[in-house]
Amino acid sequence: MKRLMFSTATAALATIGIVLLTPGCNDDGGNPTGDEFRVTPSSAELSRDGDALVLQAVGGLEPLEWTLSDTNTAMGTLSGSGRTVTYTRGARNGANVVQVTDSRTWTASATIIQTTDSTTGTSSLAVSPTTATLSENRDTAVFIANAGSGAYTWTIADARLGHLSSREGKQVVYTRDRPGNNTLTLRDSSGQSTTVNIAQPAVAPLAVSPASASVSTNAGTQVFTVSGGTGTYTWSFAPPAHGTMVPPAPAAGSSIVYVSNVGDTAGDVIQVTDGVSTAFATVTKH
Repeated sequence: MKRLMFSTATAALATIGIVLLTPGCNDDGGNPTGDEFRVTPSSAELSRDGDALVLQAVGGLEPLEWTLSDTNTAMGTLSGSGRTVTYTRGARNGANVVQVTDSRTWTASATIIQTTDSTTGTSSLAVSPTTATLSENRDTAVFIANAGSGAYTWTIADARLGHLSSREGKQVVYTRDRPGNNTLTLRDSSGQSTTVNIAQPAVAPLAVSPASASVSTNAGTQVFTVSGGTGTYTWSFAPPAHGTMVPPAPAAGSSIVYVSNVGDTAGDVIQVTDGVSTAFATVTKH
């Protein structure tokens, strides 16, 4: 049985030949402000020669350069470029670190542990990966049926927490809909079954920092940052507005800069939504 383990920092997904994770971030695969830089998944375990893992750089500023701590092809190889590359395991056991460097020389990395598959026999039904952690709503994981016999049927324990792309076939995509751990079950036509535990931790509450600020009436500025929620943010003013924000409202991203109108003593209320909930910050003038 092939086994892959992922850190709780990212959503994980895997296949026997390809492992793929879809992070909870902007659809362009990066953070437009460049203030975040990480690799997802940040760790994984590959148990057989030829197993492959797709790695994605989140944030950072392009161009990106990918390197391996152990460049011996007997350990593993990298292919691809840009924000997504594929690591293919070689025959050697051990640990290999995949590092990516952006144009500012910021670095992020993922650790690949290569162990021997101790499973005996090839007919027992199995699923790859054997576990997954999806940290945010809309994160996805790909699951692959291994061995077994005949047709495959997939079910989930709680359809309120997530949904499947299909109920039959060798491969399915599971999508997280809300917090709460779930269980995926695979059955084959011979009656065998196996289960996968999917961890879905609670999403942190949406919050703005600072929650209140005082700025000068002479074009005073203040940076506001949002955290928690679903990770997809939109900023705006609760009208009327007595200042501007950069980027202009409605603004997307994890932070904005508030700029006071010159000579305007009235305060403002800034609001940010993730599509599920809304958080607020107040601005006073001095």
